[in-house]
Amino acid sequence: MEILDYVFFSSVINKDYIFHLYEIFKSYTKTPPKEITRKKINQLTGHLQTDIYFSTLKYSYFNFAREEFYKPVVSIETNKDLVKIKKVVPFDIKKI
Repeated sequence: MEILDYVFFSSVINKDYIFHLYEIFKSYTKTPPKEITRKKINQLTGHLQTDIYFSTLKYSYFNFAREEFYKPVVSIETNKDLVKIKKVVPFDIKKI
């Protein structure tokens, strides 16, 4: 069984949201959110883009989210052996 970690990554515009998530997951992390500036200019804005991110440590407990919210899907159009993951809302989400 694979043990998962999470990476929360967004534009610095959403800094407050990332810090909100960090407060929820703080006990599962080593470091607070970090800002990084990309080396390439954003084609939409014409400016360097700054992002903010943090990651959790690996815990088997996090596997439940992958099992509940991400389902394997076989792509008929490209290759039957190629399995992709599709994000879904669980039918019994109220119980979660």
